[in-house]
Amino acid sequence: MRQNRFIHKTGAPFHPPPMASNGIRAVQTIKNGLEKIPSNSVTKKLQQVLFNSRMTTHSKTGRSPAELLIGRKLRSRLDL
Repeated sequence: MRQNRFIHKTGAPFHPPPMASNGIRAVQTIKNGLEKIPSNSVTKKLQQVLFNSRMTTHSKTGRSPAELLIGRKLRSRLDL
């Protein structure tokens, strides 16, 4: 292990490392967003929550996920 520069780390099998909980956090964020938007249609709520999360700038990159993917900023009602 030392020759190949491996680091042996032990941990409990049912306690994932902090980075493994990102999926759980994403689900919780979407659930909270769905509760806050006043609408009867679940699909419209989901579209709005996803649009808002994709437009939000990331703290480390300073750019939104949509901007990184598409190469430009998405336009919202406020931008129009």
